[in-house]
Amino acid sequence: MRIAISSSILVVALLFSLDASAELPFNESTVVKRSTSGICHPPGTRNYNQTKTFHQLELKDCLAGGSQSVTNQDGATSTETLEPGRLPVYLQTAWLASQNCKDGASAACSQAAVAEDKAREEAKQLDRFVGFRFGIGLSAMNFGQQSIDSVDLVDGQVFVRERRDIETAIMFESHKFFTISRFGENFGIGPFVAASLSDEEGANPLSKFGAGLMMGWRKPQSQYSWNVGLAWVVDTDSVELRPGVQDGQPTEVTDTNNLTRTTDREGVMLIFSAAW
Repeated sequence: MRIAISSSILVVALLFSLDASAELPFNESTVVKRSTSGICHPPGTRNYNQTKTFHQLELKDCLAGGSQSVTNQDGATSTETLEPGRLPVYLQTAWLASQNCKDGASAACSQAAVAEDKAREEAKQLDRFVGFRFGIGLSAMNFGQQSIDSVDLVDGQVFVRERRDIETAIMFESHKFFTISRFGENFGIGPFVAASLSDEEGANPLSKFGAGLMMGWRKPQSQYSWNVGLAWVVDTDSVELRPGVQDGQPTEVTDTNNLTRTTDREGVMLIFSAAW
């Protein structure tokens, strides 16, 4: 994690060091890591250190593709036939614009400067997307047995009036995403934790909590994301019939409040959230 954060800081620092001549902190002769998905990662960029399976070659050859001499992650050299590669999304526009800027004063250079500004902003948004984020979501939970909402006594007999197979709740969640090269910079996956704010029956806040794995998608040049997660969840405010009390059977209990008890239950949760 420390390596990923350091790389992100370096990306932003390098992008901010760009001057009016639109010189990027790498050029076509820079040796890059080409991932299995064909993305060319220059040194210091976000996924350079995270890319463990790769071919190393110069950027111009990585972008061009074709028959190229490459070195893999084990240091072995070979000749491979490659499809044309590409830079990470947030660097593509700035790179293309910089190729048209030669004299430092042309309209192309102005366009390059604008592209670089967008690249800086995209780098910031990516940092936020993969940082520790918070979100609000709607969850659906299953605990392996029906939940009891209402119990009545009729002529000394117990009647469960309302049961639920699936429980829903509004949850507050926090997650940490990691990007995967082959899926691009707009998809993240990582761990998350969540706690309930309210459910359909008005249960106590924080009575349900869970932890699991979450995936998120964001719109390019935005830190905001839509997420879906699967988790193990605990309900500390679950209601069940007391031992010896059975639905549809007579009982000597006369107070409906004594027909049930609160207990803990474990189950699975699916959550859909929006993060900011």
